[in-house]
Amino acid sequence: MSPAGTLEEDGPVVRRRKPSGMRAHRMLIGGFAACIAVGTVLLMLPAARAQPVAGGEAESLTWTEALFTSTSAVCVTGLTVVDTGSYLSPFGQLVVLILFQLGGLGIMTVSTLLLIMSGSRPSLAAMAATGEALGTSRASEVLGMLRSVILFTVAVEAVGAVLLAAFFTIECPADRAAAPCAWSGLFHAVSAFCNAGFGLHADSLEGYRGAWGVNVVVMALIVTGGIGFPVLRDLRRIFLARQGAESRPTLSLHSKIVLVATAALLVAGTLAFAATEWHGRLAGLPLGERVLASMFQSTAARTAGFSTVGVGQLAPATLFLVMVLMFVGASPCSTAGGIKTSTVGVLGALVFSKLRGREEPCAFGRSIHPQSVARATTVALLAGLVVLAFTWLMLVADGGRFGLHEVMFEVVSAFGTVGLSTGITADLGTASRLMLVALMFIGRLGPLTVVLSISRMDQPDRVQYPSETLLIG
Repeated sequence: MSPAGTLEEDGPVVRRRKPSGMRAHRMLIGGFAACIAVGTVLLMLPAARAQPVAGGEAESLTWTEALFTSTSAVCVTGLTVVDTGSYLSPFGQLVVLILFQLGGLGIMTVSTLLLIMSGSRPSLAAMAATGEALGTSRASEVLGMLRSVILFTVAVEAVGAVLLAAFFTIECPADRAAAPCAWSGLFHAVSAFCNAGFGLHADSLEGYRGAWGVNVVVMALIVTGGIGFPVLRDLRRIFLARQGAESRPTLSLHSKIVLVATAALLVAGTLAFAATEWHGRLAGLPLGERVLASMFQSTAARTAGFSTVGVGQLAPATLFLVMVLMFVGASPCSTAGGIKTSTVGVLGALVFSKLRGREEPCAFGRSIHPQSVARATTVALLAGLVVLAFTWLMLVADGGRFGLHEVMFEVVSAFGTVGLSTGITADLGTASRLMLVALMFIGRLGPLTVVLSISRMDQPDRVQYPSETLLIG
């Protein structure tokens, strides 16, 4: 694969690489920022505010509420300072849905699609940004993958919406109309696939903790949206391969690491959550609900932000576990955030290989390129620094009104674009809210992308200095 933000143009004789990674990264940032700005304006309209229960004229959202909600939607986070189901009108909810659909697919992906549909030719910078979002560096593959991703997304979300609408209708009280359940099914299906975490219920999905149909569909949508388009492409290629062919396609090293890391995190998260909350928040529930709730929270905690148990009542050990899962997140080129499963997989392979005396990290019979190791290390370190810095800044800004674990949980949730909260989001001051806005933005784009856009890291330094060994450990 080419360096991030570049495309390889296929041709019979010449292979050119352009444009620069910096330009593509800046286009990504500009696209997300523009979408957030438009969403903020739309959410500030009076039509976006639901009418008060007692009647009368509704007040519009303040600029901080609108900005926070728009950023949370575009960055597929799910943190909210106003309740989406009761505070926003159907128009406001539709705006939020469109925003996290755009954010989940990627602004440049959707922009490139619209240009193609209008008959225009996207620029190479736009194609490079789209290719990076889809996990390909070849210009000849971008348009084909773009069509496949859009069709796959529409199909999966449509099936999920129908199933959730049916299950919501079954679980709804008898006097509730079918139309709200249909809308709720669509809203939650798109939100789950985009790993957005937005819901129309004040208690997220706690009211459906024992509803296996709702839980299984939402979990399937979360995993499908968070596994990454390159992995889905690999799985599709293997599934469609003809039986008996001489050379059957195999999974790439990236797909193997992502699938193994995803499965390991899901299983380990489920067991750890059940162990810490079996006699706590899960106490008194039937055995089936305990297992289902543990599975659901392990799945949703990595990036989706839905919950079937009250997060604010979880034990400190469980909150720490959830923070770890949120920090890791899902996979590259997906609808989710975090430092990504591939980063953890590469770092794990590095440690394991060093312990075995190997000079270079290996996995599944393949050595991992030094550039991938360096990128994984940089992403993890930058992410850790961002979380620590913003935790300290928010503790200072709010004057110690909240505990360290509450603030850090909020910071990790925003950076990982998860959306889970111990319940302090709406009570934060303006400064802290704006910090969370910045965190969600950085978390969705990735700290390395933000750094690359404002630096000259895409231009190699031709100066070489003498090397020297340091004492480590």
